[in-house]
Amino acid sequence: DPSVVVQHLHEEHPQTIALVLAYLPTKFAAAVLAGFEPELQSDVALETYRAEVEELVQRLSLHQDRVTLGSDFLDDLAALDAEYGTSTRFDDEPLRRKLEHMFNLLDRELQGGEPYPGGPDGYLRDLQMVERALEGDRGERLARSFVRPARYRANAFRFALAPLDLREHSTVHERAIAALLSYAGVHDDYLALPEADRVPLLAELLDSRRPLAPDDAGLGDEADRALAFVRELRLAARHYGPGAYGSTIVSFSHGASDVLEALLLAKQAGLEDIDATPLFETLADLEAAPDVVAQLFAVPYYRRHVAQRGVQEVMIGYSDSNKDVGFLTANWALYRAQERLAQVARAAGVPLRLFHGRGTSIGRGGGPAGQAILAQPPGSLAGRMRITEQGEALADRYSDPDLAHRHLEQVAHAFILSSARDAKEIAELPREFRDALDVAAAAAGTTYRDLLARDDFLAFFDAVTPIEEISRLNVGSRPARRGQDPASVADLRAIPWVFAWTQCRANLPGWFGIGSGLAALQPGLSATMYEQWPFFGTVVDFAQMSLAKADMDVFDSYLTLVDEPARSVYGDLIRAEFELSLEQLALATGHDLLDNDPVLARSVELRNPYIDPISHLQVELIRRLRAATDDTPGREALEYAVLVSLIGISAGMRTTG
Repeated sequence: DPSVVVQHLHEEHPQTIALVLAYLPTKFAAAVLAGFEPELQSDVALETYRAEVEELVQRLSLHQDRVTLGSDFLDDLAALDAEYGTSTRFDDEPLRRKLEHMFNLLDRELQGGEPYPGGPDGYLRDLQMVERALEGDRGERLARSFVRPARYRANAFRFALAPLDLREHSTVHERAIAALLSYAGVHDDYLALPEADRVPLLAELLDSRRPLAPDDAGLGDEADRALAFVRELRLAARHYGPGAYGSTIVSFSHGASDVLEALLLAKQAGLEDIDATPLFETLADLEAAPDVVAQLFAVPYYRRHVAQRGVQEVMIGYSDSNKDVGFLTANWALYRAQERLAQVARAAGVPLRLFHGRGTSIGRGGGPAGQAILAQPPGSLAGRMRITEQGEALADRYSDPDLAHRHLEQVAHAFILSSARDAKEIAELPREFRDALDVAAAAAGTTYRDLLARDDFLAFFDAVTPIEEISRLNVGSRPARRGQDPASVADLRAIPWVFAWTQCRANLPGWFGIGSGLAALQPGLSATMYEQWPFFGTVVDFAQMSLAKADMDVFDSYLTLVDEPARSVYGDLIRAEFELSLEQLALATGHDLLDNDPVLARSVELRNPYIDPISHLQVELIRRLRAATDDTPGREALEYAVLVSLIGISAGMRTTG
């Protein structure tokens, strides 16, 4: 509720990050804290609550003669004393006696002993009881200043701290369902079924109470692994409550069956109430997304499922869409998909929550978060949103409390403004702007895809960037390529794709194609759109950031790693589009690059003299490493030096992936 957020920001003086987090949707906070194991997450929550209760013990030292307590509080305290013993430290201080019991109960669960009575709901009830006791006896300020913030945090994070999501590729679910249905004798060749036949079959199985296989059935490694993941969430929920898990996210969702397959696997694993979140990533999937969601809403079982969950979450991917069709085309596809998804949800009467799979770099949906939120399509927020935060962003945005608070305040501010805008009216985008961006996106996408479609492009990419060296870095948990086809750009993962282009200083995913796209528009139209359309203005500003961070002179050094004629062909193509992009952005904005962002311009100016020598050194190190054999003396030291240079450039460039 935005009004609650505003009230909190004004009345509670939220200098503490946790206070701001506690007022944002729980899953946003989870994005900041994601990656922990359930046990560790629960320990962090319980340790925090224990420390907060200990602080309340220090602050709420009211003598029994100076506080009037209701019968509910006194009866509860008497029951605690009877069960756990009466405190000898706080015999005349009833609030402290109550808090001491709470501290001991939290400590007992933290040490692996008896669970807190009533779990997180019981802890919240106890905090509320203390808060009401103060409010009922002229202690409103104490309740508001000390107890209520603790209750807000407990209500947001509970004992699980942050819900864990599952995320798996749709083809894995598909093959797991095929194995499950074959074992159960339902269908021998599910993979051969067309989409039109899969949906009714899956809907029938979801409606049925018939178990398809026992837990110990051997369905094959892939199916057993997929089911085991869901069962882990079931076990986590048993220990830490339903807040221990969030959604099962289906990467590369192509049709309604992909989402129903995930739900059928969850049902088989005993976790029917988990959210199912389709993830649409490529251009084709983004364009099909509204129809897929409409097909899901037409399935009676799925409509009941969504009604029970209270919201339909849809994740949209910024990384693979950019790699698929380029910067401008991907951004326009994402905008249109959000518009149409919101329309489908409104028509069905289903609340929609868009989950933005953004990275830190411009090429993966990065950039100033507040500005990006304000540029979302009208009608797409409506008080609900979820975003990802990359590990790189955690260090950049949250390592310093003041910066963290400023960033979260900007995000909350933009979110409130956008939601308030959506609550009033959904403004219609001028037809002229929409048609213009259709033209620009088509031209930009053609330029981008023509570059990648050349027969020797991947060989050029492998030579001019340190992609192979990046794959040896001990960062992340995934290889640089999804499949086994080394000649396929589609098999390259988006993070190393962007990271590699950042290393060679071309920064190509954050701008390539926008010059050709804007050049296809009528003269003067891009300037009008930049001034009047927040989305277009944000896209142009983000492209400016990418172009400012790119350095064609340093990139020329990396081109020396490429043999002719590819060196000249691709070097000329990329530089020509770079110059065209600078020219077109100047026409759109009316000023030179980053004249409207002097802070970033100064930052680039200051740091480049330190990064440039590392880049030139990296080129020579890569040249020597590629010329070395396994028996070359000093090869190990050479590899280490290359890896150090990768980290150095990444630290200097920032927002690299």
